[in-house]
Amino acid sequence: ITIPGCGPPSSPVNGSVGELTSSRVGAQVTYSCDTHLVLVGETVATCSLPSLMWLPSSDDVTCVQPSVVPAVTPIMPPMNGDKGGSSLSTAGAVATTGVYRKHNYYT
Repeated sequence: ITIPGCGPPSSPVNGSVGELTSSRVGAQVTYSCDTHLVLVGETVATCSLPSLMWLPSSDDVTCVQPSVVPAVTPIMPPMNGDKGGSSLSTAGAVATTGVYRKHNYYT
């Protein structure tokens, strides 16, 4: 009985494929990027039927420069109120939620 398998996986541009321990159907490999690059797409590929190809293929994975987000001006609270949420004055910070509250003693 012959167990089908995939050929050697190709590396993404500016990246590599982790150690290949098996190329049989169901085997997995990990894609990674060169130093200082970020992988966009799936990090794991599986030897798949019926095509006997590594899916997703290295063509579906991209290694890119990370985005540089400059520091931003902190969001100021409204007059006669305050704000909740995290500080947005740090470079690379991501806004998840923000809440503005009006003080009850002002109309």
